Amino acid sequence: MTAHRGQQREPDRFLVESTLGKLAKWLRLLGFDTQYTAGARFEDAAAQTGAGRILLTRTHKTARRFSHRPVLLIRENDPYDQLRQVAAALGWSAKDLKPFSRCLRCNCKTTPIARGDVRGRVPDYVWQTAPRFTTCPHCSRIFWTGTHTDRALDRIRPLFNPRSEENR
Repeated sequence: MTAHRGQQREPDRFLVESTLGKLAKWLRLLGFDTQYTAGARFEDAAAQTGAGRILLTRTHKTARRFSHRPVLLIRENDPYDQLRQVAAALGWSAKDLKPFSRCLRCNCKTTPIARGDVRGRVPDYVWQTAPRFTTCPHCSRIFWTGTHTDRALDRIRPLFNPRSEENR
């Protein structure tokens, strides 16, 4: 399963089985629409979702059962290596990413929110130092840039710049 480099295409969308929760979180962090089947049977969720989602599974049986749909068998154990496998299989470039544009908890797209509207809803230090905030319209969670953002970006960069992998 590979993408055509240089062509405009719809962003990849995923359905991720429950054993791949950390991978699902990384995919959301990168801005991909990612349904995660925690607490639900993967087969039931796959039957209810449209055919446009790429199914990510760790089991050969599930991959065979849904072979009529886009499916990627995840072989790696480490979540970062799983992410690397998905990025390589789909031929992603840095242009395909929209980091920090989705809620990590519920998968909704985040929207900007005025600083004044988050006062009292975030720690005082964060309110005083963070320049911008976003919120999830579904679960009302608030997001801001900080050292956690830098650490995540430091992990993402080597996926698209192999020389920086040597510095890991």
